[in-house]
Amino acid sequence: MACLDFAYWIFATQEKSDPAVCDICGRTVSRGTDLALHRKTHLSPEERAAVGYQCPEPGCTFKSLQKSNFNTHRNTHPAR
Repeated sequence: MACLDFAYWIFATQEKSDPAVCDICGRTVSRGTDLALHRKTHLSPEERAAVGYQCPEPGCTFKSLQKSNFNTHRNTHPAR
């Protein structure tokens, strides 16, 4: 239970910030870090290839703009 109490404390004490608005599409997100992730959705295919993560497994075509999604995907492949 201590972990849940600590997690709630972190949530409750985080500095509240003003919502951030995308200057391209007008979408509003709650934090600037979320805006940085959102802005990647507006990249061209060439830009996506440069900043994205592509699965190195032979025959796998998975690509992601977020490292956390890429790491989750990698767990779908059997360990070598």
